[in-house]
Amino acid sequence: MGGRRKLISSIGKIDAVLTKRIEDMRETIALMDRKQSDLRKIEEALDYSSTLVKSISDERKIRLERKENLWDFDKENCKLKEDCNNLKSGYMVLFCNHSRSNANRHYRMSD
Repeated sequence: MGGRRKLISSIGKIDAVLTKRIEDMRETIALMDRKQSDLRKIEEALDYSSTLVKSISDERKIRLERKENLWDFDKENCKLKEDCNNLKSGYMVLFCNHSRSNANRHYRMSD
């Protein structure tokens, strides 16, 4: 009977050790699940941040394009103003010459 008690006692100890290991494994698995959940949250935050950065980057590109377009627009506007001033000056020269010419004709006719 002594051998049987030792065997039962040994089985009980083995059972207790295995039970403890299983409990430890459950705790480890639960910890891993929490870590995995934390990693998913971090990935979601990174995805959101990445999307936000891309959005801001795209917005800045659009602003730069607008500035370039405004710069081109300003250059074109300056060219048009200059052309307009040149046309006015040319028109004034022609008008003045034409007016003088008409005045001279009128003056000659009245002689």
